[in-house]
Amino acid sequence: MGNKIRRLRENKGFSQEEMAEKLHISRSAYSRIENGETNSWVNHIEKLCENLDIKP
Repeated sequence: MGNKIRRLRENKGFSQEEMAEKLHISRSAYSRIENGETNSWVNHIEKLCENLDIKP
């Protein structure tokens, strides 16, 4: 799932820092989501979908 989130972010032209700010988390926490080190993306699914213009 992290790779998919990374691709969507890159397609939108957002940096990891920008996405982290949009989710109100640290860049390192966001990086762990993309690297598959945590499943906390589930806690941010609404904001991820909103910012990446996708449906859950």
